[in-house]
Amino acid sequence: MQELNNTLLKLETETCSIIADCNLSEAALSDTNANLLKQLDEMKDRLIEIFDKAKSRMIEEAEIFKAGEMKRLGERRKVTSNVNEDIHELLPVSLALVKHGTPQQKYIISHIMKEKIKYIESHITEQRNKHITSTVDLNFSKQLSSLLKEEDGIEN
Repeated sequence: MQELNNTLLKLETETCSIIADCNLSEAALSDTNANLLKQLDEMKDRLIEIFDKAKSRMIEEAEIFKAGEMKRLGERRKVTSNVNEDIHELLPVSLALVKHGTPQQKYIISHIMKEKIKYIESHITEQRNKHITSTVDLNFSKQLSSLLKEEDGIEN
């Protein structure tokens, strides 16, 4: 009987050890899950922070680019408007000479107008060559694009 009693005590010790081991494993699993959630939140916050910084930088760079392009467009528009004003000044003179000018006036003014027309044509050609169609494109890195395309890209 003593031997059976000793065996029961030994088995009780083992069951208590197994129960304690289960309790430790449950606590470790709970801690691991809590830590997992914390790590995921930290990763999400870090990604948001990186994205927000990149967004701010890209918007700033786009605005700087836009300001430069708007300045170039304004200069192009101003030069072309000035040329257009020159044309509008010459047209009434030309029309008046066609209708009422003497041959000598037509001859003199035609030479002056030919020079002005060469000047105007050169400015128009120059402005056509400066044609501006600017856009801003956004390209993401291959890693980010791949992650966005494949939701299963986040693995444990």
